Amino acid sequence: MKKGYIFPAVLGLAFIGFQQETKAQQNLKWPFSIKKTDQSAQSLENILNKMKKREELSSREKQDFDQALKQIQEKIKKAGGKQTTLSSLEAGIYNQNLINQVSPTIEEILESGLNYAWGMDLALIEERGGKLRASIGGGGADLSSVVTSYQKLKEDAETKKKKYTQEKEEANKKIIQITEETKRKLEALNPIDTPERSSEKQKILEEEKAALEPLQKIILDQTKNLKGVTDALEKAVTNIMAISKLSREQVEGLPSWSVWKEMKAHPETIPQKIQPSVLSRSRRAVPHQPPQRAIPQKPDEAQETTAPRRPLPSLPNSGPPSRRPPPIPSQLG
Repeated sequence: MKKGYIFPAVLGLAFIGFQQETKAQQNLKWPFSIKKTDQSAQSLENILNKMKKREELSSREKQDFDQALKQIQEKIKKAGGKQTTLSSLEAGIYNQNLINQVSPTIEEILESGLNYAWGMDLALIEERGGKLRASIGGGGADLSSVVTSYQKLKEDAETKKKKYTQEKEEANKKIIQITEETKRKLEALNPIDTPERSSEKQKILEEEKAALEPLQKIILDQTKNLKGVTDALEKAVTNIMAISKLSREQVEGLPSWSVWKEMKAHPETIPQKIQPSVLSRSRRAVPHQPPQRAIPQKPDEAQETTAPRRPLPSLPNSGPPSRRPPPIPSQLG
């Protein structure tokens, strides 16, 4: 009877061993090599989003990012330095690490930007953007690319807004003209009392409808286009605010691309330092320092004279008697 239990027991031990081995292999899997719906992959996506917005990472998130990065670098090394085998998430992690190492840093851009009303040093923005394009094939959105895109979008938006608004106004004018013309035609039919009056009226109304429909479509389309431009600008502004932590007023004050090019050609036109109250606000968590005040001068120093100063006596009660006037009685102890 005992021998009959040996075989099932062996099978049980083998099954347990297989489970443990499978579990161990699962633990060794890269967190980003699994499906998008997996919790670990979603966690890395969240870490990437926080890095792009310059949000603080927890120690665990930093550890997860570093571990994933090491595994990706090993994968690239085994592939002979090629990145073609990387998934979109792997490429995002790898490129984000490269972005983090580019100088000037975003902190330096913002620190220097305290000298400008829009809170950023646009010359450093361009420098960082050039280095990113030269070293990174396709990283995620960075402050430099987002700001430059916004500057060009702002300029393009101004042109499009004028175009769309003008086309809407012209369509509205034509609609008013057609409506008034239809009204005159219908009024002209009132004195006429013939069997053809009803069909003539219907014809006038159909002509009006045919003329109004394309104009109404123009107004509808241009209204949508204007909203699209506004939404695109709003998205760009909120993206810059999220990365830079600047106020809406500062971001919206960024010059358009053509205006900035003109400023670069004539540096004297670039608005320089802003109000001291704004300059005193540091984006870094540093202890508050009260504003420095001028050291008051002593009464003797405040009065400038050409006469040389009289030497002080070397020792009390020695040397020539003092030439100072005697003390006033009220000052005596």
